[in-house]
Amino acid sequence: MDEKRSQATSIDIATLSNAPRMMMAQAIIILVVAAGFYGYQGSLAAQSALFGGSIALLNLWSNYLLLRKAAEVSKTAPGSEISFFYIGAVQRFVTTLGLFALGMWWLKLIPLVLLAAFAIAQLGLLFKTT
Repeated sequence: MDEKRSQATSIDIATLSNAPRMMMAQAIIILVVAAGFYGYQGSLAAQSALFGGSIALLNLWSNYLLLRKAAEVSKTAPGSEISFFYIGAVQRFVTTLGLFALGMWWLKLIPLVLLAAFAIAQLGLLFKTT
């Protein structure tokens, strides 16, 4: 049991140490996508891309904070960190939907560009390996 627990802890530590790298990769991807949309469709498309990509970056950042908190809790109360993951998933889902609604309806950003930049920004998650 201790071997499995230490193996899980090492995975958590590896994921935590790679999170800043993934965030930087996502930020670079967002800037490149926004620059491309700026050149192709203008400033509104670039703003839409920046907003959509920022939603993806916010999701990664909140997941990073959640994982850190769960790793701390698992040291004192093993098994209770699962509730953090469920609550965090619901929070990220609601926040993402709310930000999409804000961007599309209130800020009047271009929906397709916003969604495309959000999806393309997820490629930053591929930079989790060392």
